Amino acid sequence: MKRLKKIVMASSITILLGITFFGAVAFTSDDFKISKSLDVFFTLFRELDIFYVDKIDPEKLVNTGINAMLESLDPYTEYIPESEKADFDFLTTGKYGGIGALIRKNGTNAQIVEIYEGSPAQKAGIRVGDEISFINGTPVGKMEIGEVSSHLKGDPGSSVKLVLNDSYSDSIFTKVVIRERIKMPSVPYSGMVQSDVGYVRLSSFTVGCSDELRLAINDLRNKGAKKLILDLRGNPGGILDEAVKIVNFFVSKNQLVVYTHGKATQFDTKYLTSDQPIDTLMPLVLLVNSSSASASEIVSGSLQDLDRAVIVGTRTFGKGLVQTTRKLSYGGQLKVTTAKYYIPSGRCIQALDYSHRNPDGSVGHIPDSLIRAFKTKNGRTVYDGGGISPDVYLSSDTLSTICIKAYSENRFFDFANIYFRSHPTIPAPSKFVVKDTLIADFVHYLVKNKFSYKTEEEALLDRLDSLVKDDKNGGALQAKVKSLREDVSRGIPELVNKNRNDFAYFLTDEIVKRYYFQGGTYPAIFKFDSQLSKSIAIIDAPARYNKLLKR
Repeated sequence: MKRLKKIVMASSITILLGITFFGAVAFTSDDFKISKSLDVFFTLFRELDIFYVDKIDPEKLVNTGINAMLESLDPYTEYIPESEKADFDFLTTGKYGGIGALIRKNGTNAQIVEIYEGSPAQKAGIRVGDEISFINGTPVGKMEIGEVSSHLKGDPGSSVKLVLNDSYSDSIFTKVVIRERIKMPSVPYSGMVQSDVGYVRLSSFTVGCSDELRLAINDLRNKGAKKLILDLRGNPGGILDEAVKIVNFFVSKNQLVVYTHGKATQFDTKYLTSDQPIDTLMPLVLLVNSSSASASEIVSGSLQDLDRAVIVGTRTFGKGLVQTTRKLSYGGQLKVTTAKYYIPSGRCIQALDYSHRNPDGSVGHIPDSLIRAFKTKNGRTVYDGGGISPDVYLSSDTLSTICIKAYSENRFFDFANIYFRSHPTIPAPSKFVVKDTLIADFVHYLVKNKFSYKTEEEALLDRLDSLVKDDKNGGALQAKVKSLREDVSRGIPELVNKNRNDFAYFLTDEIVKRYYFQGGTYPAIFKFDSQLSKSIAIIDAPARYNKLLKR
């Protein structure tokens, strides 16, 4: 009863506060809707808490309500409770305290799927493929993967005791790992791809990524680079200020890069270059794809609008929304969409219209009738309404379905772990070649481990076979199906060799990564990257390059 009185009093105070607050200003229709909605929510929550048949967790219930409410807006507006702040900070800074390894749940254990170069995990002698069974004496069997990750993280300098097993040799061992501050590089690789062509891979827009990129560019220039390819494929974006700094590397001071416009005028901001550039004349090609988003699109779109770079690849994702983080009570934060961004030509490249949903609640693309044409600095025509369209469209390399199936079943991952444990060294990444003997070993591994695959023809014959079984002439038809199956059936060795290049790509990527980590894979797989080789051809042809930019 006392509890009920307290709740009723709290409700009365809340309502009175609402009346007092709104009474102090001009009361509008929206004000009333807000006051009414908050009162309805509070009274509903009170009734549930008092009368629901089972005990409820108030925090969990409110979080569910908050998340459902935000889902009705857009996927970028999120509530970040204090318990998830560390994960959010990692996304913006690329830093965390831990052992420097990626993990996934594998049965009752947590398997190491990648180790970062120079990390505590590497120093402790942990290898990719090892499985963690205990963390500081606590079994990981019943933990969710997020909980395992939380147990591995901690203050730099603190220790964590791991019990691991090597499933490839059935050995069990214990490691005490000293946690360190882990910083994920935004530039995982940079190097020369030709005598005068430099290449930089930028994987994220975290705090300080522009400094990393500046160092990489200057290093390449010292090595003789007179042309540059900046790879933004798969880069999901990040901090807007870093994107502005990066554009500034290639264009002069006081140049408009992007401006934002929102409902609240405090978010209407123009972002201009503020420093002296690195080089305004060096030929520049940007590689993009459908996973290049947000800050990646600011960089590629601005440089396209300013006719400073040739954009190559496929259409980008189309995220033209800006998020701002707002502090909430009890350590929580709200990441809220506050504005849209517009690049120098005046276009917004947001692809999905979250403010006007379809009757079924789904989100539609900006209709063609609303897409507008804009002009670049040199008068080229560009469009809004859905990402950055490249100046030169180059389709992404496609993979065979059998190769995708083998990858999804972690066959390359497992084979590389076996290979690593039996081969102490391999050649340098750029010199590593998948030879016929390695392909044969992989085929043997697939067959031994019962890898199965049916071609599209075989799948159709399976369906036909099931249909003719009930037919009165089924026997004769089944004989024909059997004959057809013999004609189209191909064994695993034949299918692998038919798609040899696809298999060689994944074998190269996984094996080289075991010895030279993530950065080493780039020079190893360049020979499989047709978009990169065509980008080199574009930047190496001055007449074509200048014509694309209308110079």
